[in-house]
Amino acid sequence: MSSPNDTNDTNDAKDIKKIVETLTTAIISAFPRNVALAAAEAIPKARPNPRVGVSALIQNEKGEFLVGERMGSHGAGTVQTPGGHIDFGEEQLYKVAEREVMEETGLEVTAERILTITNDVFNDEAKHYITTWIICTMKNPDAKPKRMEPKKCMWWAWKSSKELAEMDKAADIRKAEKKAKGEEPDAPAGDELFLPLVNLLKQSVAAEATDLSSFIASTVGLVHVK
Repeated sequence: MSSPNDTNDTNDAKDIKKIVETLTTAIISAFPRNVALAAAEAIPKARPNPRVGVSALIQNEKGEFLVGERMGSHGAGTVQTPGGHIDFGEEQLYKVAEREVMEETGLEVTAERILTITNDVFNDEAKHYITTWIICTMKNPDAKPKRMEPKKCMWWAWKSSKELAEMDKAADIRKAEKKAKGEEPDAPAGDELFLPLVNLLKQSVAAEATDLSSFIASTVGLVHVK
């Protein structure tokens, strides 16, 4: 028969094991991708799990999208829409989108519907995200976005679907030219799209939409879980 002390010892061991696994994952994730993946192979439970994010698609009266330049995180220097992580326990994706937009831009929006989901693997950073794209509308169409988190965003601006596609194409051309010369690509500086946005544009092309706006229009009527 086991004693209460035996039970306590077992629980303590489980707690310590969980703490060690969490710390190991955090430490490994801080290293370059080749080191992180090598360690993950040696310690399977230390392999980082995919995280879930939400990105808000907000258009103005001209049909332009609200985007900003990222700072201080993976994808720094790239352009992305407002968004962020789902906090533990948040049950409604729509509320997550509305919260993130308010925190980052100061804009009050209403989340209308889910557009699609992208599977975003950041190979160089050894990060993996599942991004849910949610269409939002501003409660006040005349409101102006603000830099509510100046350490995370360089600027906010309205860009047309065409401008975003051209930015993505120009970045690909620059990278190809650098690769042909055997040179490393320049760090993005507000002239390159964040990977989830790149993948979103790819989805619109795969859907044979002429641009992102028409892709959104083509999905009207589709119903997703909130």
